[in-house]
Amino acid sequence: MSGKRVRLARQRCAMGMTQEELAAAVGMGTDRSTIYRWESGETTPPPRKQPWLARALGVSPTELIDLLTPEAGPDKPPSRGRVGYALRSPSSPDPVTVERLWQEVRGLDERYDWMPSTSLLAGTGQALGQIGFLARSGGDGALQRDLFAAEATAATLMG
Repeated sequence: MSGKRVRLARQRCAMGMTQEELAAAVGMGTDRSTIYRWESGETTPPPRKQPWLARALGVSPTELIDLLTPEAGPDKPPSRGRVGYALRSPSSPDPVTVERLWQEVRGLDERYDWMPSTSLLAGTGQALGQIGFLARSGGDGALQRDLFAAEATAATLMG
């Protein structure tokens, strides 16, 4: 699970909307529980709903990306440290590290529709290198398959 999207909830409140009202403004079958899952970081708004969400929140698509970036809470250290540790000790990456790398690739993929692709090259290249390194370092077969799948997705973004 990703971290909470506190900025998204703050912007909704700043606009004077409840989760139900924001769901109605987004439309397209969105309900209050969907808004809750977006704010809690359980799910990410699909790209087709993001323009509607940005419009309802009174922000640009670029500003929406910032609102959708999860924040690490005081009780949850940023998981980026796990990736760094896995890169220094690559014998067997753990499931949390693999999920963190997948989140990074999914985030890059989502931003692809909103940002110039050239601005994503550095982040995608870094993720691709890290994933490729860990995928070839051995470890659990299922995790290794997940890493190869993430690598394929990142490579497609690079192409």
